[in-house]
Amino acid sequence: MSANAERAIALADSLLARFRGATLEMLEEVLVPLQVPLADVGTDQVRYGPGHGVSFSVQIGNENPSVIRGRSGKVIPREAASGRVTWKELVKARIHETGPGWARGELHGGNKEELRQRLSGVHKGDILEIDRYGITAKLESALTEAALVKHALERGYTVTRMPEDIARHLGSYHHFDFLFRKGDVEKRVECKSLWGTDTRYARLIHSKGSNYKTSSCKFATQDIFAVNMWLRTGVITDFAFARSIMRTEARPYGLPPATIKGGGLLEEYVHQNPTVNLGDGVWFPAVDDVWNLP
Repeated sequence: MSANAERAIALADSLLARFRGATLEMLEEVLVPLQVPLADVGTDQVRYGPGHGVSFSVQIGNENPSVIRGRSGKVIPREAASGRVTWKELVKARIHETGPGWARGELHGGNKEELRQRLSGVHKGDILEIDRYGITAKLESALTEAALVKHALERGYTVTRMPEDIARHLGSYHHFDFLFRKGDVEKRVECKSLWGTDTRYARLIHSKGSNYKTSSCKFATQDIFAVNMWLRTGVITDFAFARSIMRTEARPYGLPPATIKGGGLLEEYVHQNPTVNLGDGVWFPAVDDVWNLP
């Protein structure tokens, strides 16, 4: 038995001991999305607006508790389900109707032209994934943070993960995720993702509170952005790093500021969805590449 197989057994045993009464079947249902092949992909005209997209059907229906009108999912290549290629979202899916042994719905996502391009890569037999118990987004977020810690430790940094919340008598809340240290230098790192609806862009958002004029991150609350690239590359350990500083003539590696509706800039805030292109002088594949940028 391989070392990975032994660790997998130990992991399952540890989880079952922690959650007494749970079974392997329950763990699988929680951790692994329901995966159903597309039985048919419609040829109806692409529409845009409410109910936009084209139709699809699958041969599983309301006998499964997760298959119901309104349920959303993602379509991935059939080879991704078996691990022969990396995971990739082809298009989004939404169920409209169900019955015994069948479900029908729409494939959608992006603007009309982008949707056309996405649909050209979708075929009968590709896989509809449904997150049965809502863990996928949290699991993805946790794995990206674990991957970021691994990235830093492998490069000689020490890492502190900041608390999600903090009791008021223990100090103020930190608006960043990690502290990286190397030698006498310490920097604040915020871990973010790409936009799921359009993976060309980073998702640099913050909850809008009393101290925020917009739902963008402030430049000053972190030194470095680490954007996980999994939604684009299918590899959870892929990152793009950028300095959290406004782009100027003196600092062309900076990020664009947020804009005001109708014109103008919010120079205190970073743009919510800057494009991410590794190697463009703004985004870099390793934290070392941005560590010494002033």
